Amino acid sequence: MIEIDGKKCIGFISEILMIMKSTNQYQKVLSLVIDKVTRMYHCQTCAVVLIDPKTEYLYVENSNGLSLTFCNALRRKIARGKVAELLWTGKPIILGNSAEMTSVVEELKLEHDFGSAAAVQISTSSDRKISKFYRRLPI
Repeated sequence: MIEIDGKKCIGFISEILMIMKSTNQYQKVLSLVIDKVTRMYHCQTCAVVLIDPKTEYLYVENSNGLSLTFCNALRRKIARGKVAELLWTGKPIILGNSAEMTSVVEELKLEHDFGSAAAVQISTSSDRKISKFYRRLPI
């Protein structure tokens, strides 16, 4: 497990809050979050995946480590399972070893195989659920 320095975490949160106060361009915030999480956790892949309200399909809004072809092609329904539970209840998915829970691995898998992963919900200030956050560590 990777240990994270508390000062780095506070600096990371402070930087995000400063950007959120100074801009209404959420893409800048998402890019910063993905960049920082990728660096702090040494991730191979990190993505913000949103729900299209018209189709209820998941799609990649912003990412690091995923090809543009994959991002443009991804359209995944979220009818049930752990990802649906995450989106409706906010309960994060933490997967320390992908060999232990193959059904969850199939739900979380994006473009590449992974050894461990975490998915958390990101909500707006009005508590509207907007996305799933996904990170993948090396196998």
